[in-house]
Formats: sequence, C-alpha cells, structure tokens
Amino acid sequence: MYDIEQTLKSLSDKRAVLNHEKETTENLIKTMEQRRNSLIQENERLTLASKALQKLINETSIENLKRIEDICNLALSTVFSDQNIHFKIDTKVKRNTPVYELKLMQDGVEGSLNSFGGGPLSVCSVILKVMLNIMAKKYPFICLDETLSGLSVNYIPAMSRLLRDICREFDVTVLMVTHQEMFRENCDNVFEIHKISEELSHIEKI
Repeated sequence: MYDIEQTLKSLSDKRAVLNHEKETTENLIKTMEQRRNSLIQENERLTLASKALQKLINETSIENLKRIEDICNLALSTVFSDQNIHFKIDTKVKRNTPVYELKLMQDGVEGSLNSFGGGPLSVCSVILKVMLNIMAKKYPFICLDETLSGLSVNYIPAMSRLLRDICREFDVTVLMVTHQEMFRENCDNVFEIHKISEELSHIEKI
C-alpha cells in the first residue's frame, strides 16, 4: 500500500512538472509567434514606405539621396552607438531604368534592411517615414503604432531622445502607440489606456 501511494505521488509530481514545462513551452511559443508577427508587420510597413520612397527617389536629386543616407546613418549611430551599422542606397540600372535598393552594412557585411534584426529595421523605417513626409511635403504628422516593438530595451532611451530631436528639428508631430513605457520620458504628452471590459477602455493623461 505504501509503495502504491509513493508511486502515485511520484507520478503526480512528474505530471505537475510536465504540465509546468508544457505551459512554459506554450508561453514561449506564443511569445515567439507574437514577435514573428510583429516583425512581419514591420517588414510590410517598411516595404510600403520603401515603395513610396522609391517613387520619390526617382524624382529627386543626388543631393537628396545623400541627405537621406546621412540622416539614416546619423540615427543608426545615435541609437546603436555600440555597433558599426550603416545605411546606403544602391543605385543600379536595369533595362535603362534606375533601380534603388535600400541596404544596411555591418562590419563589412552587406544585407537588406531586415538582415540585422528588428532594431535597425525599425529605426530605418521611422527615419524613412519622416523623410518621406518632409520631402513629399505631406502633413507633418506621423503615427507609429508599435513600429519600434523590435527595438531592444537597451536602445530605447537613445531612440526616445532621437524622436524628440526629430520632432523639434523637422517640426513634425509623432503619435506613438506602444507598450514600452521608457518612451514616455521624452514625450510632451502621455496617455494610458486601461481596459475596463471588452467594449470599454479608460484613457488617462499622465
């Protein structure tokens, strides 16, 4: 009888451990899927911005191309001061038509904008949106809906300051929707949204 009770207890303990491991694994998978979906969405947003910028580039001058490169590189060096990442616009001619490719380089290795993780991709996406608005002379208002979710926590303070400086330098307004509270340090106005029910939310100014 004693052996049976010990065996049952042992099996119960093992089942509890397995259930815990299963829950941990499921949570990890869920987090990875959310991260993957976030990167996919950011890549789609960047693709749209790149296409719009591509059209603008076809109508702009070499000086403006250099300006775009310089501003993107300034942003990358400001945020990723511990990394050697550079932005470049490659110009090629295909079928007598100029084609422009947006690329990143790190320590001599060249790749697409998403070759070096979500952080540099997110930063370039924001800067390209700003430049697109300025050069196209659109309304000076930019909405970032979790656009910087791929940015590591270590780089948020620098990016937050950069966004503040961009707003002042180019006279644009940025509306940021984010779960990353560290961004609030350089915001002029901060609002928190608290979910009350499936239909209702409470907005509070901080």
